[in-house]
Amino acid sequence: ANLVSKVPEKTQQKLASGISQDLLLAQLLEVMENIAKRLNMVLDKRLCEQVDLVADGIKHISEIIRIQQGFAKPADSLSEFNLRHLFEHAITLQATVLDKYEVVVNIDMPVMKEVCLPRNQLMQLIMNLLKNGREAIVSRREQQSDFDGGTITINARIRQKKLYIHVEDDGCGLAVGQLTEIFHYGYTTKKRGTGYGLHSSANFVNARNGSIVAKSAGANQ
Repeated sequence: ANLVSKVPEKTQQKLASGISQDLLLAQLLEVMENIAKRLNMVLDKRLCEQVDLVADGIKHISEIIRIQQGFAKPADSLSEFNLRHLFEHAITLQATVLDKYEVVVNIDMPVMKEVCLPRNQLMQLIMNLLKNGREAIVSRREQQSDFDGGTITINARIRQKKLYIHVEDDGCGLAVGQLTEIFHYGYTTKKRGTGYGLHSSANFVNARNGSIVAKSAGANQ
């Protein structure tokens, strides 16, 4: 735009200096042709980038719908499923907000056979823990300006026919007195929290003769 705006002035200067109109026209045509090529290159590149973004977005939405349809079954029914796939689905469903807050989720687990559990309720539990981990990371960033972390790790193992799932984040941590309180109904450390998510998660685990435990070395641990 700056270049084109200078054309009239430059044209007048060149005509005044005695250049022939034919030569000037040839030069102008060459300049305009070059500008057109550059504009087309920019347009093609940007359009391609936008189309790729739209395509990725549609693919992501389709994946979310597919996963949600898969979990639209009675919540308490037992089913056999691949545990790693369930973790990956939970991450996919929260991918947009995880990316927004630059939180990385890693899965650390060996190859294991399918487990038989209430799949939907376990999915809700993992989603809940990912959400809490992400919020803890955001909270730590707000409190600690030099914090450069932002990682959640999901670890799963089977030992002596027992399933252990360990979800760890490098967020704001918990004080000793909060480690058991967070599973009580209505207890929350967040301004907009309900205190229901972790409570329902604990109820699900306890109903399956399991246990859920929170551990933290303290603030920002």
